[in-house]
Amino acid sequence: MGAEVVPGGVHFRVWAPSAARVEVLIVPPAGQGARTVAEGGVALAAEPGGYFSGVVAGAGNGTLYRYRLDGRSP
Repeated sequence: MGAEVVPGGVHFRVWAPSAARVEVLIVPPAGQGARTVAEGGVALAAEPGGYFSGVVAGAGNGTLYRYRLDGRSP
């Protein structure tokens, strides 16, 4: 679980058994405004056992991120 740099981006995997939807929000460096890699975040795919995972293209080593559960503000 966590975040692992892979070719083409970062693979995220998180356990959130109470959530119906999990998104990754990319936090820009200080002073660059509040934007994400994709409008509304990047949705992770649901897996058995309450896990969510997926690759976020464009993210890399040192990228700051947050998770958004069920569309709620992080």
